[in-house]
Parts: sequence; C-alpha cells; structure tokens
Amino acid sequence: LIGQGPLLEELKHLSSLYGNLNVVGESSEVSDFLDRSDVFFLLSRNEGQPLSILEALRASLFVIATDVGCNSSMINEKNGLLIDVSEQSIIDAFSRVIIEWDSYKGKGENSLKLFNESFTEEKMYDSYLQIFNSL
Repeated sequence: LIGQGPLLEELKHLSSLYGNLNVVGESSEVSDFLDRSDVFFLLSRNEGQPLSILEALRASLFVIATDVGCNSSMINEKNGLLIDVSEQSIIDAFSRVIIEWDSYKGKGENSLKLFNESFTEEKMYDSYLQIFNSL
C-alpha cells in the first residue's frame, strides 16, 4: 500500500501480520511499484481526476476504485471494478479478485489500450482545446 492517510500507522501494524502485504506510505518510487504489481486499488471517499489511476492504466494494471469523482471515466468492466464506498464493498472486491484472478488477470491490457485512446498527453490536450474552441 502506497500513500498517506489517517490509517497509515494502523495499516503498517496490520500488514506486519501478513507476509504478502507491505505498507510503504508516501513514496517517490511509484513507477517501480506499479511495474511489479498486478492490481491497482484506489479506495477513497472523494476524488477529482486522479493521476494515480492514469499511472495505473499506463502500467497495464487491473484497477479497482471507489465509484467517486471521475473514476468512472477511466474504469469499466473491461479494465477494472468500480465499487461502493463501504467496508463490505472493499472486502468483496479483494475477495473476488483473489478467488477469480484467472478471469481478471488479462484485463490490465485493456487499461493500457484505454490510456492510449483517451488519456495520453496529446489526447488530453486535444480534448481541452476542443472545449476552449467551443466557448
């Protein structure tokens, strides 16, 4: 787990009980972590257009995020799961991905495809330009 938040110290303690979970906290080595990952989770109560999801898409990761802000413009059934902001939804998503991993593992390629189709620097620039030109 990478990032900050009010539960950081509690999560670090809980992660020490499991061998396959590492709580890093804030890090400047995000690309390295993404390259070694299979799934990206962004679990928050509110978001705008999170750059972290764009980075995960570019890294060809299957993305699981709460259905807030602009997350639904970047995540669909082809490349991830949008979940409710609730403890049970998070538990269900973790369990589902672990149990059904074979049906999800190839979907990360769709993340990169979506990134290249809609979220490259050039594509984003063109989208903003169209908005300004329409004013």
